[in-house]
Amino acid sequence: MNPGLRADTVVRANKLMNDPHSGAGPRRVLHVHHNPDLYGASRMLLRWLQAVDRRRFDPVVVIPENGPLRGMIEAEGIPVIAHPRLTILERPVLRSWKIIPFVLNFPVSVFFLWRLIRRLHIDAVYTNTGVILSPAFAARLAGVPHVWHIREWFQEFRNFWGPLRWYMESFSARLIAISNAVAGQFTPAKVVVIHDAFSLLEKAVSPPPSRAEAVAASITDSTRRDCAPSTVADSPNRIVSASSVWNRYRATGG
Repeated sequence: MNPGLRADTVVRANKLMNDPHSGAGPRRVLHVHHNPDLYGASRMLLRWLQAVDRRRFDPVVVIPENGPLRGMIEAEGIPVIAHPRLTILERPVLRSWKIIPFVLNFPVSVFFLWRLIRRLHIDAVYTNTGVILSPAFAARLAGVPHVWHIREWFQEFRNFWGPLRWYMESFSARLIAISNAVAGQFTPAKVVVIHDAFSLLEKAVSPPPSRAEAVAASITDSTRRDCAPSTVADSPNRIVSASSVWNRYRATGG
């Protein structure tokens, strides 16, 4: 990333700390995401941030650590804050002793986010995945609305699902589900469905090779294996010739 651009973003983040934000102008929204990678949920967040009307919304992003997503968001001129103690609900947490440090860390993460909401004069909190639990509680303590974007299927955790669903619905002004199936896990009046989608150009798939190309690739790979020094050394009587390659091609029906 351009060092100058990164410096400008840091300066803007520092200015946010002292901005009184009187209420006029764009609404400042804290976006919380669980991973700095570039997989599906991260790409959808990045796409939203690139498309959002900055005259209406002023985004700030929180992620647990640095990664490629941070640079791409900051390239849009949006401040990004790393919060390593962000509470993330993962399978190993629910199925092992890791549930203990998770529970103990929850109030630490809530306090960090609550203080951030107050310092940045946040108007609303948006949680980008269903596995981040602390933003909803922090938003409630700060007295700002919380919107939760649910992309996950939680029915494999039936022992925890009842309390988790109550928490999600009770501490959110609205739930957004990526499909009707995901929405079906919640009270209908509380959830709205907005389908995720990627451009075909972004996810372009190369056409399959023709039969001739496949045969040629097979011959090339096989010849390389036959001609490898280790193979020749192990089998001194093996001779690879033009005629054997031709016969292999004919055997495939070429």
